[in-house]
Amino acid sequence: MTNLRKLLFGAALLVLMLAYPAYRVVASDIESSNVSEVAASNTAAVPNGLPANTLATNLYGVFRELMGGVKRFWDRDHATLTAGGTANALTLTYSVAPASYIQGQKYCFIVGASPNSGAATLNVNALGAIAITKRGTTALTGNELLAAEVACVMYDGAEFQLMSVGAASGLGTNNVTNSNLAQMAADTLKGNNTGSTANAADLTVAQSMAMLGAVGKITRQTFTGSGTYTPEAHMLYCLVRLQAPGGGSGGTPATTTGNLSASGGGGSGGYAERLLTAAQIGASQTVTIGAVGAAGASTPGAGGTGGTTSLGALLSATGGAGGAVGSAAGAVGVSAGGAGGVGSSGDVNVNGNAGGYGFIEGAGQNFGKGGDGGVSPSFGGGVAGPASTSAFTAGTAGSN
Repeated sequence: MTNLRKLLFGAALLVLMLAYPAYRVVASDIESSNVSEVAASNTAAVPNGLPANTLATNLYGVFRELMGGVKRFWDRDHATLTAGGTANALTLTYSVAPASYIQGQKYCFIVGASPNSGAATLNVNALGAIAITKRGTTALTGNELLAAEVACVMYDGAEFQLMSVGAASGLGTNNVTNSNLAQMAADTLKGNNTGSTANAADLTVAQSMAMLGAVGKITRQTFTGSGTYTPEAHMLYCLVRLQAPGGGSGGTPATTTGNLSASGGGGSGGYAERLLTAAQIGASQTVTIGAVGAAGASTPGAGGTGGTTSLGALLSATGGAGGAVGSAAGAVGVSAGGAGGVGSSGDVNVNGNAGGYGFIEGAGQNFGKGGDGGVSPSFGGGVAGPASTSAFTAGTAGSN
């Protein structure tokens, strides 16, 4: 090749290189508006498109950027990162940051060491913290994002909607959400109490609990003594039933021949029932089982009051009061029964019934009756004991 030809070839190559500079600009992500679903429309300048007559030297960069864009899409669509930050303020940091939040973007990740305890946000490559929601715009309440669980969210233009089904995410199956089941159970438990929203369409408690079993299992724990309730992992809801003990009956004094004496019966304990969420229960709750009301002494004395039964500060029921001391020997009189206990803070609260009156009447006080223990949904108060013609008589203890 002559020197002239070499000169002309070099000049032409220089012109071509100036006209089509080597690829230097990073391509937009695949979700960008720079990329079109219509293949023929992808004619933007390289690397976001391929205009006609693009030089081969530029194609190397274009294909490399396409590979990078596909890999970025894969990394964000799959759980390639473990979320950083805190339990309620998660962060993701990719080696190549998204340019901005775009509607329809999906991010999957592994939840960090702690589950969320309430509302949570996600911040991707410091683009800004965005709220994570479930079932549309409902804020998270706790335990929807569990440690080491794979979670997926999608940006809807305003928030990241949770797509994965966590243990307490509220994304149920069988077209009935766990939260709806909980509400139906709570409504049904209210029965005919004032303020109840129960109606003919509500499920019974058994039906609601059975449907919850379709997405998990039901575990039952019974406490007959004080202790600690620690829920199982991934517990959704806890139906708590508390029954406080009854009060003891009063003691009766000794009588003389032909005379009677009778004391009042103990009141029954209160009852409370409530459907609680995992977030309300937390890691554990203290269980307190109240002691039974002691029997009235034979000296004589009034019956003791039953102790309070409770689950932490979430639910409680007081014990029934003790019955009054029996009337004096040989005297006409009435001995009051103990008041019933009270249930509080429950979806269902039932007060215990008072113990029955003890009474004696008639000439020579030859007719009498000890007061009955108060009637309760589960446990009654102590029944008044019989009188003796030779000694004082103790009452009987309540039950629990």
